[in-house]
Amino acid sequence: MKKNLMFIGCVLSILILAYVSYQSLFNESVGEVTYSSEKHENISNSPTPSVKAESIKKENSVRLTNNENLNIPILMYHHFDQTSDSSVVVSKDRFKEQMMALHDAGYNTITDEELLNYLSNGEPIPENPILITIDDGYQSNYTIAYPILKELQMKATIYVVVADQEKTPGSIPHLTWDETREMYESGVVDIQSHTYDSHYYVKTNDGKGPALTNRMKDESKAAYIERIKLDLEKSKKTIEEKLNKEVVALAYPYGAHSNEVIKVAKELGYQLGHTVRRGVNGVETDPFRLMRINVVDQMDGDRLIARIEESME
Repeated sequence: MKKNLMFIGCVLSILILAYVSYQSLFNESVGEVTYSSEKHENISNSPTPSVKAESIKKENSVRLTNNENLNIPILMYHHFDQTSDSSVVVSKDRFKEQMMALHDAGYNTITDEELLNYLSNGEPIPENPILITIDDGYQSNYTIAYPILKELQMKATIYVVVADQEKTPGSIPHLTWDETREMYESGVVDIQSHTYDSHYYVKTNDGKGPALTNRMKDESKAAYIERIKLDLEKSKKTIEEKLNKEVVALAYPYGAHSNEVIKVAKELGYQLGHTVRRGVNGVETDPFRLMRINVVDQMDGDRLIARIEESME
């Protein structure tokens, strides 16, 4: 009898030990499954990478170069609209196509400051650099170009006629300072000068010509120099105060420039000047006579790339 009781006790002990071990193993298994399930849900619910996400990744991995033999294209735009029938207006769809073509061709957008540091100091710059410039400061730069640039994480610079900010001098409204500030603070768009109020033609003793480079009828040379000095100074100072940034570049209205204009601009602290002469730029280029490639709506993505390549030859 005593032996039977001992046997039964041993069996019960074994059963109890087996049960405890089973429960422990079961709980551990459930815990592993739950953890694995959570990880799987996070993976399955991850958003599909968008063009923007891919662009940001590409931007963060851009290689730099200090190659002194670079040819740097600068593209020139003005106004944007839903459609276009003008040489200075590019449609929304065409602009996006052109930006995608640049992106796919491996071009890396830069700012005036990056260009200046490369040309003046030999500082490294992204490989395959390109500068996108937009003259005048039309509101379409904000409503059409900016969202596309932001989506693709591509940089551009807008050169504003400061006196036209918040106004509609003709039939096309210009940017407000709030819109300008939003674009600048995004890091996507830089803002530089297109003069304060010298984007027009004046009557001269010989006919007429761009206000920045021509003396008005019966205007003395001293008065002319003072006029353009006050204009360029006011433009630079206003942008710097409104946006809390340094202005280093001037896009000449109509591309018109002269030794006198460049001398005044240098004295005021400008360090770059954009013309409308076609070509690309390198370390041998005069930084106050930068060349640009005018972009029109008739250029699809392939034609734009071809035009850039032609200008580099």
